[in-house]
Amino acid sequence: MATTRPAPARPPARSAALVLGALVLAALNLRPALASVGPLLASIRHDLGLSSAQAGLLSTIPTLCFGVFALIAARLGVRFGLERTIVAALALTGVATALRIAGQDVLVLFADTVLLGVGIAVAQALLPAVVKQRFPDTAVLVTGAYALSINAGALMAASLSAPVADALGSWPGALALWGLLAPAAVLAWLLVARRPGARAADAEAVATVAVVVVPARLPWRSRTAWRLTLMMAGASVIFIVTLTWLAPRYQDLGWSSGRAGLVLTAFTAMQILGGLIVPPLAYRTRDRRAWLGGSLAAVAAGLLGVGLAPLAAPWLWAACVGIGMGGAFPLLLTLFVDFAATPEESSKLTAMGFFVGYLVASGGPTAAGAIRDVSGSLGIPFVLLAAIGIAMAAATPRLRKDVAG
Repeated sequence: MATTRPAPARPPARSAALVLGALVLAALNLRPALASVGPLLASIRHDLGLSSAQAGLLSTIPTLCFGVFALIAARLGVRFGLERTIVAALALTGVATALRIAGQDVLVLFADTVLLGVGIAVAQALLPAVVKQRFPDTAVLVTGAYALSINAGALMAASLSAPVADALGSWPGALALWGLLAPAAVLAWLLVARRPGARAADAEAVATVAVVVVPARLPWRSRTAWRLTLMMAGASVIFIVTLTWLAPRYQDLGWSSGRAGLVLTAFTAMQILGGLIVPPLAYRTRDRRAWLGGSLAAVAAGLLGVGLAPLAAPWLWAACVGIGMGGAFPLLLTLFVDFAATPEESSKLTAMGFFVGYLVASGGPTAAGAIRDVSGSLGIPFVLLAAIGIAMAAATPRLRKDVAG
């Protein structure tokens, strides 16, 4: 007779609220270190004498860490315990962010960026396992709150970093400010780790993350896996390059750092809106490819506008890219479930998509900066991003289960 694993026990309401609060606080720490760089990049380059390609490394390094340490994170969770590893990762993120106060030293800034990448990569790789284990009946809602909190952290950093730098007269101070978000998250996770039954729950969650993040064998020979992985890679490149270079694009055109930062704020705000509107509408249909294709088309249109006619309608371009990305990312993630026959297969597809996707995306900011160094303009990189968006939209109709291989 086949045996089935018993469903995870539902945590008491008070414990569930504590874990949910800890998830939200952790998520707020996952993007400010990236989103705060773009509005301040012109000042960073000027003060440190960096080329655009070198400045792009401030986004390339963390993104590279996201891909590499996503696979290592699970082993750390198994070795040291899931919740203790999350505490350590959040503490590392907070300390590394605070150390950016000494960022006028080039070596300190880049070494610190590596530490940030490691801390964020480990935390964001392990937190979904907590959702799967602690909230089995409401995983979709909790994941939504978690994703919304990630975007909220990016929104705060994008909108406030330039004004804070102006007020302090210091871009290192503005970068370091976001380290203040970490202590509350660390404290919350320490409380989670000390609550009754934490050890047993931690063991179950570790077992989950060991399967999800470190699959025994990634599907390298599957055509379907590569289709999905290339789509994720394209979306990741578009996101990280836009996050890094959208504000500098407008600063190059004569805008102040504060006003250029508002364009980035519009992008991140509309991304939240797109994530709230598009997926619920798409999930009502059996074939979600039309929604995915439409979202990617909106992204491509906005990027073309930024590249070719940036001053014609800057807020509209930012809104198109933001809403499109906000809708496309959740739909792409859904494909990793739709195209899998089993949860284990879905885990392997997802791991491959993020591993390769982040590795490919990591070169985007530096490549865009190098193009700017040669051409003197960020217009070409945004046109190239638009071409990626168009190619992805054109490829969407081929995302069918009957062509899986």
